[in-house]
Amino acid sequence: MDFIQETLKKGNKYIWYSGIVISLVLLSFVISQVELEKIKSITSSASWIIFTIAVLILLTEGFFTALRFKLFTPGHPPLKNCLKITAWFIVSLVILPARLGEVAVIVLLKKHLQQSTGAATMNALSQRLIDLIFLLGMLLIFIFFTLQFKQDSYLYMLIFLLMIMLLISIYKMDILLKLTASVFYLKKRRVKNSLLKKIFKVILQARTWYRHHLDNNIITQA
Repeated sequence: MDFIQETLKKGNKYIWYSGIVISLVLLSFVISQVELEKIKSITSSASWIIFTIAVLILLTEGFFTALRFKLFTPGHPPLKNCLKITAWFIVSLVILPARLGEVAVIVLLKKHLQQSTGAATMNALSQRLIDLIFLLGMLLIFIFFTLQFKQDSYLYMLIFLLMIMLLISIYKMDILLKLTASVFYLKKRRVKNSLLKKIFKVILQARTWYRHHLDNNIITQA
């Protein structure tokens, strides 16, 4: 559990510990309200074939996530390291509250794949943007088969525009990072603030990673 300790060091420990305690309290409350007889009934009536298929799908998804970590990391790291990161990433999403597992994966990428903070952040962010485009595409297909186009044409256009904006943000991320860095650079010259300097450094690391690694071919493969 070293990565959890390192993750705690990256932020306010009181916030992290408070979140974990609250999650445990809420989980304990939910478990206390569960009737064991109903759980036994549900378990006995469950289809183990469907359960096995679901587990296999989950494992397959984890494998492809590991492949994406490998694809998005310079230097072609060993697949076993990417699989290890994926396993801990899934565990962190389950045990850490408020999607803090998304922060933990940055720590994992830094520790096991030797990525800088900016590169690890962009690695995770780029993958989430691609996932969001895929989910919006699936939503578009679902709406197409379940709703009438004439009545909900505005919804089609909204989803389509969101997908276009996300695609542009991925392919033009260099420009967005450059603009963001310029803002922090102006502040950096006027204000001697260590936090601003760190943010500015992370943005530069992210831009370097994007310019030298994330090309159109890698985005298409992802």
